[in-house]
Amino acid sequence: FCPLRATRERHRALDDVMQECRVATQRLGPGTTTTLTLEAFRDPTWVAGFADLILRGNDRFSWQLGARCEFLSKDPALLKKLKAAGLAEIYLGIECGTEEMRARVQKPMSDREVGDAIEVLKKTGLTYTLSFITGFPWEDETYMQRMSDCLRRLSSSPLCLDVRLSRLIPYPGLPIEKMLV
Repeated sequence: FCPLRATRERHRALDDVMQECRVATQRLGPGTTTTLTLEAFRDPTWVAGFADLILRGNDRFSWQLGARCEFLSKDPALLKKLKAAGLAEIYLGIECGTEEMRARVQKPMSDREVGDAIEVLKKTGLTYTLSFITGFPWEDETYMQRMSDCLRRLSSSPLCLDVRLSRLIPYPGLPIEKMLV
């Protein structure tokens, strides 16, 4: 149920998403339904409403969210509510191993915001997956060592389910592609 983008962000109807989750759970089993949305915590009204709908009904399924660290760490009470509604995992797109590299690729998350996000996930007992990109032309041996240290530190919790390393693919039109050209 990713936000639809045009001139403004908007979400699909909660009842429609819930019905699709019910069908998927019915056909595939209760442990197989996953739902992913990115930037759900920029304005958490929709995802909080989705959790309320689950908690009010008899629906039980496992689902996931993608999140930006700078928004996630603001409301641990909401995370506990989402966990009670079946949220099983948070996918964190951290992208780069240093604050400086994130700023350079226009993902200006501070190291403190990343650390705060991990800490709030630990406090709420939510599992998480970390996602990083490698292959930026500015990477050097020092950066790779710092990225390796960052990966080790952030993934050291048993709540970290996975670390995903993706190779840079500078799709046309993205800011990174314009920088490389």
